[in-house]
Amino acid sequence: MLAPALKEKFADVVNSSRSSYPYPGLISYGEKKIKNYAVFADPSFIKILGFDFLSGSEERALQNINAVVLTKSLAQKLFGNENPINKMVKFDNTEPLTVEAVIADLPENSSLRFDYIMPWKLYEKKQTWIKEQGWGSNFCLTLVQLKDATAIDKFNATIKNFYAQNDKNADNGLFLHPLAKWHLYNEFENGKSVGGKIDQLRIFLILAICILLIACVNFMNLSTARSEKRAKEVGVRKAIGSSRKSLIAQFILESTLLALVGTVVAFILLEMSLPYFNNLLAVNLVIRYNDYRYWLTLVGLVLFTGLIAGSYPAFYLSSFEPVKVLKGFALKAGSAFSIRKVLVVFQFVFAGCLIVCTVVIYQQLNFIKAKPIGYNKGNLLQMVAHGNLQNKQKVELLKQQLLKSGAAQQVSTLSMDLDQVCSRISWRF
Repeated sequence: MLAPALKEKFADVVNSSRSSYPYPGLISYGEKKIKNYAVFADPSFIKILGFDFLSGSEERALQNINAVVLTKSLAQKLFGNENPINKMVKFDNTEPLTVEAVIADLPENSSLRFDYIMPWKLYEKKQTWIKEQGWGSNFCLTLVQLKDATAIDKFNATIKNFYAQNDKNADNGLFLHPLAKWHLYNEFENGKSVGGKIDQLRIFLILAICILLIACVNFMNLSTARSEKRAKEVGVRKAIGSSRKSLIAQFILESTLLALVGTVVAFILLEMSLPYFNNLLAVNLVIRYNDYRYWLTLVGLVLFTGLIAGSYPAFYLSSFEPVKVLKGFALKAGSAFSIRKVLVVFQFVFAGCLIVCTVVIYQQLNFIKAKPIGYNKGNLLQMVAHGNLQNKQKVELLKQQLLKSGAAQQVSTLSMDLDQVCSRISWRF
């Protein structure tokens, strides 16, 4: 009810669409039967998200109740090198659908993942209870496209009490959340964004900075420990006229070059190990070398590391007096070595904290794995009901046959996967 009402009553809304949550459905062509994720949506769903159409008409897509739009990878699985347009497929072994268009595969980092789209009218036909839902129902997603995307705060203030205006029993507010923030800022409390996956990124960023600081402190300690070997070099340079500023610049330049060499080595190791890492975690991480922001960040990181790591050794080594150094350099207990002790303690404490945090996280993960989930997973088998098996009489017959054959001790039916929380969309309120 929400999507059509917003489009009808607010001139700022260009397009609005309903969309089901992606769920695994059976689609077949001839003898090929494939289980892939599907969504039901209004025709404006395509206009809002702006899919890349490889074949077929964007204007006519999803207008027909018995139509379907496939992604490129699914079309290749079903039809191979054949032209899929106007070919007939079956959904759930019952609904004949005509392929109207093929779109490019969705990006791997997209929060909304599916393999084919079917009309919302077909969803209402198959699930008759949908038309009976009121304003308090949240069984689907609502997508809205505004004329002016920068005016979202103003529009949210306008629609805040829209639920209450249409349902006297409604006490919740309404607001739009930008799709650009959907992935990282996906947790809400009392109608306000309180974070989400961005919190994980912040934790990883803090850990990375801590590890980098430990490496910088270690470099400082090693550089000052070798100060006796470089003392005469400093004395000679000062004796022939080098200023302290030039010496400081030299030492910082050396540390920056070392940081650059370390970065190159790190990239070589990264490129070698990234395919194995992606395969291990079933992800698709890539380095975007064509993004200038990436290179700017990398250059800034190298300069920052070189400056931090080389600052203390540069100021310390450049402070040597040439006369005393050339006569004979001897280590003396003083402020420089007190600072070294502070750096060593700082490095040790940092490393200790990281080790403790690692142990705590490891124990938490073990606890989660071993925690009772409320049922015994042993000897459990789950079957997805497709086609005629969704008929209540057919399901009861299947139950009886399974029990009669002795293949199962108990049989039950569920409305969703046993381990499924909600959907493939990271959308939480």
